[in-house]
Amino acid sequence: YLPFDGTLEDLSNTGLKGKLNGKADYVNDGKPGKALQLSGGVAEIPHHKLLNMTAAHTISFWLKWDGAGASWCPFIAKRTAAGANFQSWVGSDKIFDYYNGAAVVSATTPVPLGKDWIFLATTHDGKDKVSFYVNGALNSEKKAPPGKANSFPLLIGHDGVGNAGAGIVDELAMFSRELESDEIKTLMDDGVKVFASVEPTGKLTTTWGRIKQ
Repeated sequence: YLPFDGTLEDLSNTGLKGKLNGKADYVNDGKPGKALQLSGGVAEIPHHKLLNMTAAHTISFWLKWDGAGASWCPFIAKRTAAGANFQSWVGSDKIFDYYNGAAVVSATTPVPLGKDWIFLATTHDGKDKVSFYVNGALNSEKKAPPGKANSFPLLIGHDGVGNAGAGIVDELAMFSRELESDEIKTLMDDGVKVFASVEPTGKLTTTWGRIKQ
């Protein structure tokens, strides 16, 4: 879990510390608190085995599109030219996409990009199903096999192959299981700390960051 409240330091069990490169900085109008603005810049989190998503998983984040001249909103990617474990992004065409080295799949209904915050989530069931959620509601389901592990860093705002995105991103959370539709809605409404406080040990693994108290 990465709240972007002015730090990229992992305060959970990995001990990871990230860095900002280029035109990437924190802004005060987050959802909530601060958020990360990416105007062609990138946030980089060093590789850790927990960041590889080769089984069931969920990737979620809040996005505010600022239209800062890029063709894409911020990428969430563990990828280089040699391959990808996962990549989640929205294009300026308003299409929500997911790529994991094995397949590229896209949501059916366009995302309402604009000045307002939108909540985006992608889940994989660990077998062959990718689900797209927009503002807590299921958008569409597509077929894609699981991705393969790699040793690349996690990039936020860049896809690892030369394409940068723009916009403001906040409350990035990764789960080592497929959240169900009602859980996605709860995640949007109540945040990550609700899951961490009620789920038994082993059912939920926050991949990085700290739980807000």
